[in-house]
Amino acid sequence: MTCPQCQKSKFRVRQAKTNGNLFIACSGFPACKNTMSLPKGLSGITMTDQGCFKCKSRDRNKREVMKLKLEFDANLVNEVMSEVLPDDDNTSGTFCVNPGCEPEY
Repeated sequence: MTCPQCQKSKFRVRQAKTNGNLFIACSGFPACKNTMSLPKGLSGITMTDQGCFKCKSRDRNKREVMKLKLEFDANLVNEVMSEVLPDDDNTSGTFCVNPGCEPEY
C-alpha cells in the first residue's frame, strides 16, 4: 500500500530493534517519517481491498486509502479492547491506516 502521507513509497510492517514491537513505517524513510504503532497481542495483519470512505472524501485528489484487518490473540484481548474491535468475534477489526482516522463501527 502507498503511504498516505508522502504518496510515493510503500507502507511496510517493521519490528522495532529496541523492544521487538511491530509497527508500520513508510519505506521512504528518512525522507518520509510516517509511522503507525501496532498494539500488543497482534496475531495477524492483512491488507484488505476496502478503502476508507472518510479519508477519500477528505482528500482533494480523492486518493484511496486502504484498510488493514488486525487480529489479536484471544487470550490477550481485554474488555476495553473487545469494545473497539468491531468484528463479531471481538478479537479482530478492520481499521484505516491514517493516524487520527476514527474506526467505523
